[in-house]
Amino acid sequence: MIGAKMMLEGKWSGKGVFNMENFDAKPFMDDLNIHGLPWKVIEMKPEETYEVK
Repeated sequence: MIGAKMMLEGKWSGKGVFNMENFDAKPFMDDLNIHGLPWKVIEMKPEETYEVK
């Protein structure tokens, strides 16, 4: 749904066949937060651990 929205808004465009990875991920990832799939980047050192809640 979000990928189709990006195409309709002109944020993702081009001629031919593309994978999602070929386009700018930021608008897609921003919309994931809005539409119920929140995410965040956690910077960690190799020896650190993070508990998923």
